[in-house]
Amino acid sequence: MGVISNYPRGLIPLAGLRDMGEVPRNLADTIAPTIDVTEFLLVNRETVTASLSLSSLNSAGLIPIPAGELWYVHQWSVSTDAMAAGETVEFSCGVIQDGTYVATARPNGQTTNGFRSECVSMNPFWAIAGSELSVRCNGITGGGSVNFIGAAFISRFRA
Repeated sequence: MGVISNYPRGLIPLAGLRDMGEVPRNLADTIAPTIDVTEFLLVNRETVTASLSLSSLNSAGLIPIPAGELWYVHQWSVSTDAMAAGETVEFSCGVIQDGTYVATARPNGQTTNGFRSECVSMNPFWAIAGSELSVRCNGITGGGSVNFIGAAFISRFRA
């Protein structure tokens, strides 16, 4: 048994150590310090990409998360090909889960005439099996379709 002479701040309420108003003087030897290994598990990274064309206001999945997998998405971005003269597009990148689109970054603003546009989600997030990394097209003018290219930097976990 380990004898406690000076209680660390927060230990008593965290561990619920009060018993009938008394604080125990001993702790079992099995209580030991730990370290968070999450960052070590996230070192194995890979890039996944996909593309699709949209010609209307719509949310569409680009990269599905396979059954039996959990992804930690370090960064998720969607970009367009160069826009033709007179075309404009506004879009955001996000996730579709259970049929609901959730944006993971602000819309890109409008891009026109020979320029490419990109929307980047810099805040990491978890994506579960059955969900899809996706794009939402908020506005297209010019009558044509826009090609969207998605790229994700992920750590893949098997369930």
